[in-house]
Amino acid sequence: EYTGQSEKRLENAFAATIVEGSSVTIECRVNKPLVSVVLEDAQGQVTELSRAADQPLLWTCRLTPAASQ
Repeated sequence: EYTGQSEKRLENAFAATIVEGSSVTIECRVNKPLVSVVLEDAQGQVTELSRAADQPLLWTCRLTPAASQ
């Protein structure tokens, strides 16, 4: 919405460049049930992912970076 660009899906991406103020949804599919999942960035900031209610092997989080990371 912010830039007028459509959503993009990056499969198996480890790095992405986005416009400041944009949001990114991260989806992780695992091969066995897990109790919790976290994402830790290079600076040590930890983000907890949420389990999808209808798909127990799918974990997601939405990030809105405020600046370059």
